[in-house]
Amino acid sequence: MYPYHVEISNQIGLYQLHDGRFQLIKQGPLEPVMIGYKYILLKNSIADQLKVLDIDRIKFKPAIIFNRKEETEDDSYTQMEVNHHFEPGSIHDLNLDGLQFLLLDHRYLFVTPDLKICIEALGINWEFSKGLSNFG
Repeated sequence: MYPYHVEISNQIGLYQLHDGRFQLIKQGPLEPVMIGYKYILLKNSIADQLKVLDIDRIKFKPAIIFNRKEETEDDSYTQMEVNHHFEPGSIHDLNLDGLQFLLLDHRYLFVTPDLKICIEALGINWEFSKGLSNFG
């Protein structure tokens, strides 16, 4: 059994500032889920849905997206911190019991099979690929 990769590709880029805000480094529309190196940002409505599940080793905290070009801030996002990391070589040895998010290389989000079922049941419209099938 393998975890499922959450297939999210973002058109914009973000950088976390020292004050904790996330600054746009590539302009474009904000997306409901934005994943990059060392950050996962979710619209508050998606985070609220996930918070009702008993998911191991994650934390949620408020996030602010700062657009320096327009001098605006968007506080409608939540940062999700995943504290379960793995390396590609250990994918065969992962404990995939229960509801878990897993993180590969601080930027690729995976879910256990049980969590995938729960996310789909909540109506969160994410696409998944099994294991490392979409990695070259």
